[in-house]
Amino acid sequence: GFNRHNEDSETYDAEHTLTIQANNGDKPRIEHMLIRKSRNVKLKGLSIFSREDNNGDTKDTALEIDEGRFNNWQDAYCDFFDANIVVEECIIGSNGFTGVHVNSYSGLTFKYCTFNLSVEDFTDNARDYGASAKFFECRNIKFIQNNFWGGHSTLLWLQQTKNALFYNNVFWNTNQYNDNCAAIRLVNQYGGKPIKDIAILYNTFYLQDNINTKG
Repeated sequence: GFNRHNEDSETYDAEHTLTIQANNGDKPRIEHMLIRKSRNVKLKGLSIFSREDNNGDTKDTALEIDEGRFNNWQDAYCDFFDANIVVEECIIGSNGFTGVHVNSYSGLTFKYCTFNLSVEDFTDNARDYGASAKFFECRNIKFIQNNFWGGHSTLLWLQQTKNALFYNNVFWNTNQYNDNCAAIRLVNQYGGKPIKDIAILYNTFYLQDNINTKG
């Protein structure tokens, strides 16, 4: 995988953004991309996928963005502000428990991307707690003009998150569970901070029928 650690604003300030992008229209493949404790990073025109195991399965997270604390995620709190992380014109694919995982970050933009996040785990735990993309204790999210395909019962899981804009996206839920489905699920567990200021504007939602593969 490709990892960035501790590239903070002292190294890449607002005028010096680290940009990782495709060359001449090609989309290089990066497996399990991790951005940790970093600011001012732009990913453009990349193919970001989960790592394949020996059987060719890709069941881990394709893109992970976090601030490096490994305590219980249920106790997460947002303390990494003004991150200025931009993911643009990328293809992101996974068939794991969660395809994209973001934890305790503020200042994230996903735009003009194609997400193809299926699932192969049909346990009750995966149905109830898995998601195509998860945001825990995040702030100031912009999710704009993306084409989002997901097979999880939840496409976007927003937990204890605020100030998020979802504008002009197309969400396709391929309904691989056939029950408990949600395009966007708002979650507040374990006495966490309330969810607030979530704007969902001019999006299109599709739910596909009769393709339950759990059995």
